[in-house]
Amino acid sequence: MPDEYLLKICIIGSPDKLKTTMARIFIEGKFTQDYLPTLGVAITTKQIHINNYDVRLILVDTSGKEFFGKDRPSYHRGASAAIITLDKGDRDSFKAVRSWYKEFLNEINRLKRSRYQVPIALVGFITKSEPKVDIAALKIQKRLKNTDWINWGDIEARDDDEEIDEEVTTAEGQSLAEELGLSYYETRPTDKEISGQIFHELSLRVLGYKRMFNAY
Repeated sequence: MPDEYLLKICIIGSPDKLKTTMARIFIEGKFTQDYLPTLGVAITTKQIHINNYDVRLILVDTSGKEFFGKDRPSYHRGASAAIITLDKGDRDSFKAVRSWYKEFLNEINRLKRSRYQVPIALVGFITKSEPKVDIAALKIQKRLKNTDWINWGDIEARDDDEEIDEEVTTAEGQSLAEELGLSYYETRPTDKEISGQIFHELSLRVLGYKRMFNAY
């Protein structure tokens, strides 16, 4: 058994800025504003420790831009796992998930070298902020709902625990992930804790497969 496992995780999907931010948060442990777009591919590494195993992750963040489309599949080769991203506020990125999934799987299946199913996580990025609501004004509005001489403008009463409406719902993301056989997460791209959890759980699944098939 080796002292260190080497795992390659491909990060694909849209939008480029959000998925690159997530990768940088995981690698660097902090958020910085000096973002530079992924002009093709960005390859970074991080050493982690899982269940008494040393694991070196190679993160391959490929651009979703059309100009890079012909070259992108070549970077999927040898992948141990993958992350497909979408912007919950952009339905087009949700619709594109199947294409990203097909592109990645086609390359993996074409080589037919893997003896185990390559785990894939679908990550829905939360980008909208909760609308600012004057709770005190809402309470007054409820008490005076029959008063017609007050113009309340656009304020609408809602329960405090009412779910914020987003263009792509959590249920839709979960349903698509289940259909494709993927694990599903939702996070803000700057959330270090959840980003770390995603990479950690993917790595655990890969290590489980490798030990099962003695694929060291």
